[in-house]
Amino acid sequence: AHSSSDPKGCGFGSACKTCIVQQTIFESHHLGSVFHKQGATIRVDTVDGQQLRHLLVSTSPFSLPDLRTLVSLEDVTDYVDSQLAKQESEARFRTVADQAGDAMVLFDLNGTILDVNQQACRGFGYERAELLGQSVRRFLGSERQLDFSAVRGSQSYERELLAKSGQVFEAE
Repeated sequence: AHSSSDPKGCGFGSACKTCIVQQTIFESHHLGSVFHKQGATIRVDTVDGQQLRHLLVSTSPFSLPDLRTLVSLEDVTDYVDSQLAKQESEARFRTVADQAGDAMVLFDLNGTILDVNQQACRGFGYERAELLGQSVRRFLGSERQLDFSAVRGSQSYERELLAKSGQVFEAE
């Protein structure tokens, strides 16, 4: 941890009064509270300049002759950054899928619908949330015996499908 505004280091700068790390340690020490993996984002000084780091702060007060607090700081910046990149990637995929002209239904080997695009929602007459988690067999009409274990990768099928209205329609 750091303080860029005071040569004494962490705990002495003007920003330290609002620092979640300092507040967590203070509460743990003075109130006897245990904190486990409290999230904190702090700015640290590095040789390359300042960086934001994401930390998990855990504290546990204990007694020796006087009260002490054990503090653990875990740097989870790489994990947080990878989760943000994953969310951005998923958002880009969602945008592309929803702008596609064809209906897309992603399901697992058991036939459980994992994802659908907007065209599929329109075709079936359901909201996305209503379709997710459903068995694709529910929408197969008279061909409910599709062998999902034989389906690998991206494949195209011509099938009778059932819309929410009960109407049967042909789809590829």
